[in-house]
Amino acid sequence: MAIDKIQSESINLADNFAFTGTVTGTPANTPAFLAIRSSAATVSDNTWTKIQFNTEKFDTDNCYDNSTNHRFNPGVAGKYKFFAQVGGYGQSGGVANTMAIRIGKNGTDEVETRRTFDSTVIAEGGTTAITVEAILDSDTDDYFEVFWYINTNGGVDASVDYNASKLYTYFGAYKIIT
Repeated sequence: MAIDKIQSESINLADNFAFTGTVTGTPANTPAFLAIRSSAATVSDNTWTKIQFNTEKFDTDNCYDNSTNHRFNPGVAGKYKFFAQVGGYGQSGGVANTMAIRIGKNGTDEVETRRTFDSTVIAEGGTTAITVEAILDSDTDDYFEVFWYINTNGGVDASVDYNASKLYTYFGAYKIIT
């Protein structure tokens, strides 16, 4: 039996119901956000560094903190698609030997991508980028952040590259409808 209309005080929304048929409407993949790094940043060589994505392209539910903690706290339990990219280069002519990127959940590493480079492929001072993506579970109080690692020949510091008008160094996520 289908419910055609709900009459006042005739249904208790705290009860469980077994519906059959088609539920109409458009579900939303929210909360969702996309943040970028909109200025250069210097990081130490051979060190994991939290990347501060300081400019929001969008934030549907105000769940990304772009000014203090630089982390995503969705506040809604579910499965989320996460994606991030960080581009950078060794300063003073240093060339990247190894680069890695991680997404952390509540201070613990959840997923990592690592690349080792042939120094003949990357020009001296040349920028390269590394990406990571994953589907992760979140509870209402979980938070997520991105960390980047670079090891250069010569042990020089590195720069996180950016482009304020294009997506180059970015972090985003959205809730998956399940």
